[in-house]
Amino acid sequence: DDDYRLSFLYGNFTTLTRFTEADLERVVTEGLSPLYVSIHATDPDLRARLLRNRRGATSLRWLHALLDAGVVVHGQIVVCPGVNDGAALDDTLLGILDRFPRLATVGVVPLGVSDYSTEPEMRTHTTAESRAVLETVDRWQGIFTSALGRRLVYAADEYFLMAGRAF
Repeated sequence: DDDYRLSFLYGNFTTLTRFTEADLERVVTEGLSPLYVSIHATDPDLRARLLRNRRGATSLRWLHALLDAGVVVHGQIVVCPGVNDGAALDDTLLGILDRFPRLATVGVVPLGVSDYSTEPEMRTHTTAESRAVLETVDRWQGIFTSALGRRLVYAADEYFLMAGRAF
């Protein structure tokens, strides 16, 4: 999750929590682009909580540096019901518009929970929660299009709707 090299090579998402100045220099010097960054939340405390890593609170500073250096970056928000949805998702999308408008894309996807999950706070979306996320993303897509002149945020509609159903 923290290896930018896997992000470049295979499209894995990195949190940038272990990213360093030397890593930034290498990415820029070697033209390692595009990269894929897990954002999840722009609120520092919420992001640290979601990542279960105190460095998560400050690691988005590297996203600024990457974008400033001209690196193409695709972002991702994994929506965890009751944690970073609702008002927190609105705040995150506003934070992206305000602080990271040069992102190439931002994918909004539902949390996937397996039978082996040990995180009691993490659960699947209800149908109503899934629809609410899709409505939020749709509303923000209009805001991004108006403000930036292009689409930026995308939701995996079919995955959210499936996440809200029992199989």
